[in-house]
Amino acid sequence: MSKPIILALILSLLVVSGCATTKQPLIASPNFVEEYLPAVLGVEGEYNEITAELKMARWLGIDLEPIKDELTNILDIYWVYYRAAHTYLTSGDLSRYKQAVGRAENALQKVRDLLEKAEKAAPQEAPPESSKPKRLSL
Repeated sequence: MSKPIILALILSLLVVSGCATTKQPLIASPNFVEEYLPAVLGVEGEYNEITAELKMARWLGIDLEPIKDELTNILDIYWVYYRAAHTYLTSGDLSRYKQAVGRAENALQKVRDLLEKAEKAAPQEAPPESSKPKRLSL
């Protein structure tokens, strides 16, 4: 056998063995994604509700300034788990998907708890006219 043929044979064997040992993530079927997507969509809906509450807090006379940094940190953590849930769902890793959704829900619950504390600490009087929005739009 000539040298180029032997080199080509060895190279092709190395490529085939490398492909066989490489772990490729399996993409989940569309039915799998469709079945488990409502969990992460529910978390997204809850996030939208919380952001609407945060936007209305000043108008309601709730001072969020003391907890602003903590809220930001928790919402950053939420976004990491929210995005991870999407990644795990599309790769078909159901156990990690459920963990990520659960942790995202946990982060949102912490935000709700902070909002409740801020509401209880807020004065019960009407907010000043200057803080009221001219127009409400949702």
